[in-house]
Amino acid sequence: MDVVDDENTYSTRRDVLKLGGTVAGVALGGSAVGVGWAKADRSHDSSRPKAKREWISTWTASPHAPSTSLGDYREGFVDRTLRSIVPVSRGGDGIRVRLTNRYGDQAARFSNVTVGIREARATLAPGSLRPVTFSGNRSVTVRAGTKVLSDPIDLAVAPEQDLAVNLYAGESTGPPTAHQSARKTSYIAAGDHTAHRSGSDFSETTTSWFFLEGIEVTAKQRESTVVCFGDSITDSLYPNYLARRLNNHPSIPKAVVNAGIGGNRVLTDSPPDSGFGESAIARFDHDVLAQTGASDVIFLEGINDIGFGANNPAASVSAEEIIRGHKQIISRAHAAGLDIFGATLTPFVGAPYYSQRGGEKRRAVNEFIRTSNEYDGVIDLDKALRDPERPRRLRPEYDSGDHLHPSDAGYRAMANAVDLSLLKR
Repeated sequence: MDVVDDENTYSTRRDVLKLGGTVAGVALGGSAVGVGWAKADRSHDSSRPKAKREWISTWTASPHAPSTSLGDYREGFVDRTLRSIVPVSRGGDGIRVRLTNRYGDQAARFSNVTVGIREARATLAPGSLRPVTFSGNRSVTVRAGTKVLSDPIDLAVAPEQDLAVNLYAGESTGPPTAHQSARKTSYIAAGDHTAHRSGSDFSETTTSWFFLEGIEVTAKQRESTVVCFGDSITDSLYPNYLARRLNNHPSIPKAVVNAGIGGNRVLTDSPPDSGFGESAIARFDHDVLAQTGASDVIFLEGINDIGFGANNPAASVSAEEIIRGHKQIISRAHAAGLDIFGATLTPFVGAPYYSQRGGEKRRAVNEFIRTSNEYDGVIDLDKALRDPERPRRLRPEYDSGDHLHPSDAGYRAMANAVDLSLLKR
């Protein structure tokens, strides 16, 4: 990835107004002129010692039920090694691995688990392969509906380095908990190849992750994690480019993890076989608050709530309902002690599910994000990506071609639109 610079940011922070020595605020359903979110119980006093974090999340993939697009993999794996390639955002002297069977219908047993640093394709760097244990055991059974965290692993990783996590399932796993849009190629081999550095036996490739939810790294004091939370526009490259910017700013020692799911909506759970996941409201605790060392959230979601209703009246929701969903997520982030930044919804004229009414809803949601003072800050991605001549459309160079999702240049512009001073707490 190329480095993006700090110019042309489109972010603002909401300052707290103190009246008579106390913080003035309003309930989520109310409003007050010039009054922001009440943060009396969330002091940003820089003189206060910060809690030492021993571990932070450096990579995650938000899980969902197995979708029809997974093909035969939807049924699970037997006598297969899964070599999942994952890019960490921040490095450390040791790691831990999180496995998940959140949406499984039976226990999944892995008789061998290893991890190494990827050299090229499915091949591992010399000397990097390590066994992964769980409470001292080489095998692990992940019960349906649960997740497990490995013991600490003595493997130093660098920022933005690719890891290869190897899972061998000797018996049927049943339907896998997955993340279907990995934007990274992983590998599958028949038999147990967890101890093999070579990738020559990995004849199958996939662009999905299975049973793997997260990587944690040892953390120095002050290090923490930014969680990018949203739909397919988040489940993309902009968090990678944001991680690169932060890695180039040692004064802001933060990892970035991607908790996006393509097709996700703020308010509505999607059918289990769609791969679009539970609603943002339903998955917020699991996918955001459960991230080890989380300190900040960037929330970009609502365009699918708007668009899905254009051709399906049963799926239609109002701007006011979407705003109430945003308020609920803001409240829960603040209750957990996290800062949360609202990202404005990006232009989508020309997208298959665009409608004039949908455009009006987008403008209403963006007005709330920009002016309500509910968020701790605003990242104006609408302003960063829109065409100056036709502001309801993406700039041509930022348009992937479907008039909804940004191009690679657009994702870089999104990362560049984040004012890093927002993340200095």
